[in-house]
Amino acid sequence: MRRQHGTALMEIIIIGFAVMMMVLPVISMVARLTEASGEVHAVARDTAVWVARHGSDPQIGGEVDVRLVERAGTIEVVASRDVQLIGVGGTAISWTVRSRVEIPVSLYRSRP
Repeated sequence: MRRQHGTALMEIIIIGFAVMMMVLPVISMVARLTEASGEVHAVARDTAVWVARHGSDPQIGGEVDVRLVERAGTIEVVASRDVQLIGVGGTAISWTVRSRVEIPVSLYRSRP
């Protein structure tokens, strides 16, 4: 009887380990994508506000690519970043996160 309890316990431990190996990469991917999305949106917003207020391109550094489009009365900023993820089974996945922000140009621009 005791031998069956030990076998059942080992089966539960092995199944639990296998489930965790499937769930942890998914949780990691969601966390990294959420972090990258917030960073990209912050860069897009800050860049759009800077250009709308000052009229000049800000110094943008880091891993985020920024594209500016100035139309009649508005500034559109599209920021993007490639995020390297580890998928289920250890496969490498690359995902691009983008954010688009559009802001009206300030009538009274200030000097930087």
